[in-house]
Amino acid sequence: MFANNIASKGIQIHTELGELLVHMEEEYRQFLKENRFGVDTYSGSLMHIARVSLDWGYRESDVQDMIETSRHALVLSIDTSDIEVKFDFKQLESLVLNLMLFRTLFKSLQPSGGSVKEKNLKHRGDKKSKGVKILKISLQKFSISYCGDANIVNMAIDDPKHVNYGSQGGRVIVSVSADGTPRRASITSVLPGSNRNLRFSTSLVISHLSMCMDKERKTTEVELERVKTIYEELPEDHSSGVRLTLLDMQNAKIVRRSSGHTEAAVCFLFSATDINLRWEPDAHLALYETFIRFKHFLHHNKFQNSEKLFNTEVANSKANEHGNMTAGSIKTQKSNRKGSIFAIDVDMLRVSAELADGVEANMHVQSIFTENAKIGVLSEGLSLSFNGSRVLKSTRIQISCIPISNGSLLDTNVEPSPKRDWVVQGLDVHICMPYRLPLRAIEDAVEDMLRALKLVSSAKRSLLCTDGKEKSKKVNSGASKVGSVKFVLRKLTADIEEEPIQGWLDEHYHLMKNKVCELGVRLKFLDEAISGSVDPNNRSSERKILYDGVEVGMHDTAAIQRFQEEIHKQTFRSYYVACQNMVPAEGSGACSEGFQAGFKPSSRRASLLSLSASELDVTLTRIDGGEVEMVEFIKGLDPVCQEQNIPFSRLYGSDVSVLAGSLVVQLRDYTSPLFSSLSAKCQGRVVLAQQVSSVAFFPLC
Repeated sequence: MFANNIASKGIQIHTELGELLVHMEEEYRQFLKENRFGVDTYSGSLMHIARVSLDWGYRESDVQDMIETSRHALVLSIDTSDIEVKFDFKQLESLVLNLMLFRTLFKSLQPSGGSVKEKNLKHRGDKKSKGVKILKISLQKFSISYCGDANIVNMAIDDPKHVNYGSQGGRVIVSVSADGTPRRASITSVLPGSNRNLRFSTSLVISHLSMCMDKERKTTEVELERVKTIYEELPEDHSSGVRLTLLDMQNAKIVRRSSGHTEAAVCFLFSATDINLRWEPDAHLALYETFIRFKHFLHHNKFQNSEKLFNTEVANSKANEHGNMTAGSIKTQKSNRKGSIFAIDVDMLRVSAELADGVEANMHVQSIFTENAKIGVLSEGLSLSFNGSRVLKSTRIQISCIPISNGSLLDTNVEPSPKRDWVVQGLDVHICMPYRLPLRAIEDAVEDMLRALKLVSSAKRSLLCTDGKEKSKKVNSGASKVGSVKFVLRKLTADIEEEPIQGWLDEHYHLMKNKVCELGVRLKFLDEAISGSVDPNNRSSERKILYDGVEVGMHDTAAIQRFQEEIHKQTFRSYYVACQNMVPAEGSGACSEGFQAGFKPSSRRASLLSLSASELDVTLTRIDGGEVEMVEFIKGLDPVCQEQNIPFSRLYGSDVSVLAGSLVVQLRDYTSPLFSSLSAKCQGRVVLAQQVSSVAFFPLC
């Protein structure tokens, strides 16, 4: 009876696998017409492997503390030249569905008997049994491509708005506009014609991958020479579409190491020489739609598989009751383990993003290092810019996380608090407001982009998940996990950038003015020397003047003219040397092109207004009472807000404590500063609130 059951299930496996391969081959012939990575690919295959080499045998191990007498370990080496995989969503669904069927079948074939002692003996025997101790995998090139469709929605969707009226009204969701109609936003496609599907392709290319898993040392090492992720749009007219490199990483290494003891932690190390990251809203929405479709597919098929496994799980539940209790005790013991350590060492990180239409953000970090990312991160050479204009620069910044203790450290019954205090330490931080950078327009554009992404994502969820099982995540209204944020900066400079041509003209005007005055004084001395060389009582006697070691008579007009020309030349040389001695300003990059790019003011005239602080210590603490207290604070300062009961859409605020060793406020390069102090101390509260706009509809394109 049992053999017949196995035979029937074996026939079922063969049939389903054959249908899967035929189904993938027929659907995928049209997709594999184009070879993108230079690998010879058979047009009817889902996966193509050029060459595989296996090496399996015993080798001498270099582990010194081996329990066994034999130092030879079984090593399995796999060497592969090229692997190329191409699939679309239908193949992904078929593959996952068949894997679920195999999983259901394997669970139904598992024996239900066996006592706890037999399982323990088996578990002990597995530890002493010999097997593959070292696994080595070498791969020259691996490419995986996914081709999908992004649905361009043209629809209207609900657009509720969160409003805060303070302690009287609290937080309210406004879903009806002023005229009584539902508050909705329209989404319109910009593609021409009636085409509502955008075909795209996402590819992951890995070059020279090597992995080594050592069971004796309990280590895993992975080395990657280069990893690239490419997103490409495929128009129907076969024209050149958008092609983006989302990830480009070079010389990456991942190490996982564990000692196996309960008091030790699992250590991870990630290192790379160069990482480039790119984010764009189109690629984000396309990948997000694929993720939602795949998640909905898993959620839809989970219930069917769970019904098939229900009888098997009930039959095995009684037999495994004691084993589950043992597993529960093991989990309890594992919960006492220390958290894993994650170390990072990156030489260069570049992150770019299209935050909105016409808003480009770039962040460069020369070095990132941390021994444990849960404790803190050290970065060097940080630079942040918008539209090519630098707004933040720092030589070194360290971010640390400090847990908040609820009680005594000796009291083991007290649970650790989820709140954390953050400390930001900086050596030299420069904040710049670039010349004519539209910060307000950038803020509005980014806000509109975030709202558009939220609405389009909600529209895609409503179209893909028509059964209503997929719901958006609720916003956690609990207390914040951030206790306080402290900034400790050795030197801080915040300035408003001067107009390049204005700073250049002002500086060179004063410089030329000084040289012209010097020229006038020298020519005046020459005229006085010439007039003093004549004796009014004896006109026949002519005196001579001495200039630079040369004697010249007063009637030698040619020589006197040469003296005057030499004075002019010396003045010009002095002006030229003074221009060369000026240290040019680095500039924010706001005027890197155009007419004003040729004017480079010095560092003394780089800013219109600057604030410099040394030994700065700023502590930001969360306001007790949250947004309600912020609204009441504003009403206490603004009588109009109190009378009109003005609602607010966003609120930011905190209690502030400032300590500074020195503080200087300078206007241009004036001799005397506007404000100067040797020590500064301030304590108060800062609240930033945005009132609710009266616009009820906002069409999105």
